[in-house]
Amino acid sequence: MPKTVGALKLYDVGELSDLLKISKETVRLYCRTGRLPARKLGLNWHVSESGLTAYFDVPGKSRKR
Repeated sequence: MPKTVGALKLYDVGELSDLLKISKETVRLYCRTGRLPARKLGLNWHVSESGLTAYFDVPGKSRKR
């Protein structure tokens, strides 16, 4: 379950891995390289709900897997 800070929902690597059906290492790679808009809080990466939406809403770009 994502963490809620005020009106902000934050997803950690494990949650995104389960949600997107990709490995945790791939999620970390996407965060490090900026493919997923993420912030590192302490030792852990977190992605906001709006960041996750932005990942899927890139007009005119197709995602390669």
